[in-house]
Amino acid sequence: MISLVVGSLENDGDNICSRLDPAIFCTVVEMVLQSEPCIQGERCLFLLAVSTLPPLQADVTMLTKQKSLFDDAQDPENRVLVENRKGKIGRECCQRLLGYFIDDETAPTMRRWVSDSVSLVHT
Repeated sequence: MISLVVGSLENDGDNICSRLDPAIFCTVVEMVLQSEPCIQGERCLFLLAVSTLPPLQADVTMLTKQKSLFDDAQDPENRVLVENRKGKIGRECCQRLLGYFIDDETAPTMRRWVSDSVSLVHT
């Protein structure tokens, strides 16, 4: 199931992650956190996190062929919308991500991506 989600998110650079509704974004995060740890889950968290990167980290976004929310925010008309969307994602996902991160029974590799996701959502 996770590999299907990752395939949909990658979608040949179609910027699907930055267009996800915050509720869907958080549902995908929750699905990954509830699934068995796997490389596809790590990739999914990476793609979601990259979609929140600022343009200074364009080298990472180019590797994934993903535009980020900050790319969309360069247009002044989109800036407030993007900031509100990122804030909503942070409010809806942060507690769950932090809970997963501090749980010492979770896989270390997934915890690493979860910590990166938390830090990127709140920058």
